[in-house]
Formats: sequence, structure tokens, C-alpha cells
Amino acid sequence: MSTIRPRQQEPDQSVLIFVAGSAASFDAALADEAERHGCVVASVSTPREALCNTSLAHALGVVMFVGSDDAIEPAATILACLHERWPQLPLAALARTYSEPGERRLRVAGASAYVAGPLSLAVQIIMDAQVAEQPRAPARRETPERSPPRARRRRVLPRIRGRP
Repeated sequence: MSTIRPRQQEPDQSVLIFVAGSAASFDAALADEAERHGCVVASVSTPREALCNTSLAHALGVVMFVGSDDAIEPAATILACLHERWPQLPLAALARTYSEPGERRLRVAGASAYVAGPLSLAVQIIMDAQVAEQPRAPARRETPERSPPRARRRRVLPRIRGRP
């Protein structure tokens, strides 16, 4: 897990998975699942690294993996910085086990979803949020066959100096 390099041809447009804390908690099974979904995995320890990687990858969304309770606070700091910089970017927190204080802290930091389950569910939430955020084409207004009648306006008399 290293720093993401920008692509020269076109942006990645993929979901980023950031591992907060030690990368040892992110096992091989999760790495394989992330690869199957086309996600980019990076271990980050500071908000600066997360901001740089997100900017370089032109990410569709970010999944923050929290492997233990010790990683909740660093993950919340990183999510808060990402949410402050890109408020429209979908952010999800992924944990191995459910923790109510952890969910509360990560949601306050800016995570739009907290998933204590499979990675595929977190990626699906990000993709659904991205589809919902896409601008829709405005509805076409039907034009009448004839133009509307001219509005009758009362003619305003010009004001003469000295008269009200």
C-alpha cells in the first residue's frame, strides 16, 4: 500500500479505501475483495496524505477502514478533513465490528454511512450516492404551436420637469 500516482491519460474515477492506523488490520481477503471491486487501497496516517491521494486519484468516493477502536480518532480526523475539503464527496466508514461510539464519532466527522460488514456493501453505498449526485437533465418545456398574445401595457407618459 503506497501513495497513489496520478494517471497521465485520464483520471481513475475509482473508490478509494483508506486504512487508518496499522495496515496489518487490513488482511489479504479484504485486499482481494477491494481489487475485485476495482478499488484503490492506500494506508494513510495523516489528513495530508488522504487529501493528496484523493486529489490525485479523482476519487468517486472514499471508504475509511477502521480496524480497531484505537483507529477511530485518526480516521475521524481524516474524514473531517476530507469532508471539509470536498463536502459532496461520498464518505463511508467500514469497521470489522459494530461500535456505537465509533459510529457516532465517524458520522459526526462526515461519514455518510457506517458499515460493520462486508466491503462490497460500503462500495455499493458509495456508488449509489454517486449516482444520486449526478445532475439530471432539465425537463424539456413544450413549446406552444403559436406564440402567446402580446401583453397589453399601459403607455406611460413622459415626465416633464417641474411636474410630479
